[in-house]
Amino acid sequence: MENITANRLAAGSVLRFAYLAHLALVLPVSLLFGLIGMMGGSTVHYNGQAVHGLPALFIALALGAVFPVLPALWFWLGVLVLRLLRGRGPGLRIRRD
Repeated sequence: MENITANRLAAGSVLRFAYLAHLALVLPVSLLFGLIGMMGGSTVHYNGQAVHGLPALFIALALGAVFPVLPALWFWLGVLVLRLLRGRGPGLRIRRD
C-alpha cells in the first residue's frame, strides 16, 4: 500500500477543474437549446428577440462556454479565502492499495 499526498493544489488547477466540471453540466443543455432553436423553437434569445437557424446554435454554444466561468471563479475565490484563513490550501490524498 502506497500513499500519495499533495499538500497544495495550484490555484490554476482548481480554476481549471471547476470550469471543466461546470462546463460538463452546462454544455449539453446549451447544445440542446441550440438545436431546438436551430429547428425553429424560441429557446435562444439575443437582444430580446428569438434567434432561429444556425446563429441560434452558435449563440447557444458560445453562451454555454461562457456561463461556467462565473461559478468557477466563485469556487476559485472560495479556495483562495480558505487558504488565507487556514494558512494552507486544501490538500489531496490518494491512497493506492
